[in-house]
Amino acid sequence: MKRTSGRTRSSHQDTFSSRALRELTFQVAIRMSACPRDKSSTRFQGHGATKTRARHHLPERRVTARIKKRIAKAAARDVAEDDFPKLVQTDGARPTIRDNPPLIYHRRRDDPEYEVGVEKALVGYRESLQADRRALLDRYRLQDTAVKVVGIGSVGTMCVVALLMADAKDPLFLQVKEARRSVLEPYAGASVYPHRGQRVVEGRRLMQAASDLFLGWTTGPEGRHFYVRQLRDMKIKPVVERFTPAITRQYAKLCGWGLARAHARSGQAAIISGYLGQSDRFERAVTDFAVAYADQNARDHEALQRAVREGRIHAGGASTSSPRGVDHRALLRN
Repeated sequence: MKRTSGRTRSSHQDTFSSRALRELTFQVAIRMSACPRDKSSTRFQGHGATKTRARHHLPERRVTARIKKRIAKAAARDVAEDDFPKLVQTDGARPTIRDNPPLIYHRRRDDPEYEVGVEKALVGYRESLQADRRALLDRYRLQDTAVKVVGIGSVGTMCVVALLMADAKDPLFLQVKEARRSVLEPYAGASVYPHRGQRVVEGRRLMQAASDLFLGWTTGPEGRHFYVRQLRDMKIKPVVERFTPAITRQYAKLCGWGLARAHARSGQAAIISGYLGQSDRFERAVTDFAVAYADQNARDHEALQRAVREGRIHAGGASTSSPRGVDHRALLRN
């Protein structure tokens, strides 16, 4: 990193790989969430030199205006007008979810046993909801279900999309995601909740300021544990691939606040604060781990590309060129 005329510029023209940005967002968020603020000088204490807020005042105003615009657009989103035409076909006796293989597809349509299992799962899901949410769900009737391919973080788990209708112009899309055993169980012991979906739901309700209206859990036809939420619920997704270093820091700061709030809601804030203490040992430890993890990701990606180039594995449409990296250590220093 180098400074020119009071602005921070990247030697890579502010272009970062999305994977590196995710790693940086995590470790900077931890730093920002515990970063003490000097009210008299309106500065944030970082590693080494301090940095005034005025230096990033203008970009922050632009980012704030952009975020408000995206939130307003998401709030105005209408499921019936935006999602229904794209996801549903209505040329049959009843509306069905549109197949979009390999991302969305149907299981066997002539499996009565499976259909009965789905109905039972819906009944179990209803029981997991609060009374007012059950009354709202009762207005809808199940029309169709389809399998949905999950993202990288959930590879190997089952995910189903359910279409429910209250009337011809009132659809409800639910996403039913498989919940597996917590990775913390070997170290922290089994959860107090026997149902894995309930563990996920109760954790979200505890940590989030406002959880999904239809957040609940159920057991599927094959005995798998699931948690349920709306498929799309006025969510916005930051385009981290286009972030500049300054915007990355601001985004990380917001993530840090959210993370700190979640810990304060789910644990004892005073004890956590006392454990962290006044030094920066914890922040440095997390930063070192995050940087090492980012380096490991880069090595893993290079190993994958090498295997593709040598023909040991096949990756359709994959590029074998080296990704443009990010100087995450420089970003930390600045």
